[in-house]
Amino acid sequence: MTPDVVTSDAHAPPGRPAETKGPPLRVLVISPTLEPGHGIPAPVEFANALCAEGMSVMFAAAVGQLRPGLSRSVGYFLTDNSDQAPVKTAHELSHLIRHHRPDVVHAHGARCALVTALAIQASRLHCARVMTHHTKQLRRLPRWIKAPMLARCADRFFADSAALKDELESL
Repeated sequence: MTPDVVTSDAHAPPGRPAETKGPPLRVLVISPTLEPGHGIPAPVEFANALCAEGMSVMFAAAVGQLRPGLSRSVGYFLTDNSDQAPVKTAHELSHLIRHHRPDVVHAHGARCALVTALAIQASRLHCARVMTHHTKQLRRLPRWIKAPMLARCADRFFADSAALKDELESL
């Protein structure tokens, strides 16, 4: 039996296609606002980290003090606060989604995810929907309303704590 030999100048076996990189993943991150301390942390660091990983990142939110923290390579789109003007924001986001055609739409907060789901449906495009769940505000809703609503507004969920994770899994 001969040992395996690994060399650094080895060529790829014939007939094997060369690996090609496709276009970068297009991610649209949506937050209600860029103001600090509103219960939902603005995902500026999250968007910057995605961009550092080689993804094409767009960020949509109402203006705020955290705006200068976004990297220059992150595309910023000014929208209304989704908590204060949900219908208008959904309309703006549907045009943004239809024009830029992101692969993934990541909404921060349950209300923002609901507005984003309406915008995706209005744009008539298919893209992955992700929601980050930060607050306990949804505990006030009855379970028979909350479960179908959250099921229809996101394909994947991120939870900030173990309690929120357990709540989402129980739905």
